[in-house]
Amino acid sequence: MTHPTNAEAEVAYELRGNVAWLALNRPHKRSAIGDALLARLEDAVRHAQREARAIVVFGNGPCFSADLDLAEHRVREPAEVSTTRVPGTPPSA
Repeated sequence: MTHPTNAEAEVAYELRGNVAWLALNRPHKRSAIGDALLARLEDAVRHAQREARAIVVFGNGPCFSADLDLAEHRVREPAEVSTTRVPGTPPSA
């Protein structure tokens, strides 16, 4: 789990009471989501589910997220695409 005081962390995690605060911490990229950030965000959410009653996700910098990091984007084979979903959420249609 990434410690929130690590300024280099792509996802900073802080627990305040029963609320987990997850910061997308790539302001120089407008918190665009690449493979590394997505993996760390998934880890942070799993961690938060064990110790928090609510999760707040926000972006450090001028926006929440610029969406997909196109500099890291590549075509993926179907077997490479994660089918993991957060427990308690409905399956996609």
